[in-house]
Amino acid sequence: MSYSSDAKRLLKFAGIDIYTRRSSSPISLSKIGKKLGLRYKKMPLHQNTGGMLVRSNIGPYIVINENHPYTRRRFSSAHEIGHYMLGHDSDISIFHDQDRWEEVQANKYASCLLMPDELLYNVHKECRSIREIAIWFRVSPIAVAIRCSQFGLRMIEAEFVRNEYFHSIDEIAVSVERARIQREQQEEQRKKRNESLRREIESRSRLRAVEAQRERNQEMVDRWRRIYGYE
Repeated sequence: MSYSSDAKRLLKFAGIDIYTRRSSSPISLSKIGKKLGLRYKKMPLHQNTGGMLVRSNIGPYIVINENHPYTRRRFSSAHEIGHYMLGHDSDISIFHDQDRWEEVQANKYASCLLMPDELLYNVHKECRSIREIAIWFRVSPIAVAIRCSQFGLRMIEAEFVRNEYFHSIDEIAVSVERARIQREQQEEQRKKRNESLRREIESRSRLRAVEAQRERNQEMVDRWRRIYGYE
């Protein structure tokens, strides 16, 4: 599947020219959405949720997390358009589970839609840094870094930002692993405490049982002494 070619066809369908000149503004997602019959709605969502594609009886619409920064809202919108164009079947597609293959596909589509090959190449020639490219396309530097790497454009800063991004991902993975190990250690300590408490309770129960038996034996001895006149 060529996400770049599919994105170009959609841009052409929406009347967005990426070949003859560098336009004065980034890719218009509202224009694309209007052409596709998609409606947009902004509302507060969970922190880890960028957006949702909802298919309803009155037509599909995209919900975007209004609490996120503008660049992330923009990428989330393109991501949900990707779900729509790729024909993902679910009635509600939520942009937060990055491990699902459909989410990976939608991310690639969004990247190609927001930064088409020809336009990225032209902007890349005129800009001095990845941050300038990010400002022009209205996306994050991370998105530009990954797109430049995919497109074969080599920039020292792009490599730096991309490496920083994956370094942060590695740090998150390490933190998650540490938290998992800590939970396992806490669970093991809890089990040991419970086992120690159980043994202590059993030991006390045995002691009480022995003491009770001793008292019963003593009562029996005292009774026999009274019966046979040993007192």
